[in-house]
Amino acid sequence: MERRPAVTGMGNSAAGVVSGRVAIGSDRHERPRLDRSQKRLLPLSFLEARHALAYYAQLFVVYMVGVLLAMALLSSLAHIIFPAFSIVNFVIYSALIYIAMGGIGFFLSVAIRYDWLTLAAIWLGSRVLRGVYGPKNDWRSKAVELLPPVHRLDDVANSLIGNGTAATSDVVWLLGYGLLFFALGLVILRYASLAD
Repeated sequence: MERRPAVTGMGNSAAGVVSGRVAIGSDRHERPRLDRSQKRLLPLSFLEARHALAYYAQLFVVYMVGVLLAMALLSSLAHIIFPAFSIVNFVIYSALIYIAMGGIGFFLSVAIRYDWLTLAAIWLGSRVLRGVYGPKNDWRSKAVELLPPVHRLDDVANSLIGNGTAATSDVVWLLGYGLLFFALGLVILRYASLAD
């Protein structure tokens, strides 16, 4: 029998940080079979139902920290080339996007099987549908308001990265939407298992 190190999740976490993944069902395809002695070594394991919520919340935050560190590194390279480029503003914008998109992605991961494909379709579809049915006064424009607020990303990116400020309502709307869907994903996870 092959001997594995006690902390098996470190490699998966590092790969997730480098690739920019959020806690989106990365365990559903490779669920390891552990004996009782190995389970003792994993205090926040997804194998234990009572720790699933804490595990995924912690994984979301750990991946976010990793993504922000990677973005800080990349933006420092951009700062060397373009000295006016603000590293701090770019990292703040990256955190905003991570929470907004990651919250929705986490919810989709818990609810359905093809989460990445669906997330891309929702993100792109929201932008297209808001462009088509935007500020009209009919039922379709009201229904489009329920979609993710991707139409606010361009203004937030330009103002936040460019001059360090963004409209508070846009930032709150993006953060609130992502956190709401992350919380909904945790609620579904509390009462059901990941979509297979």
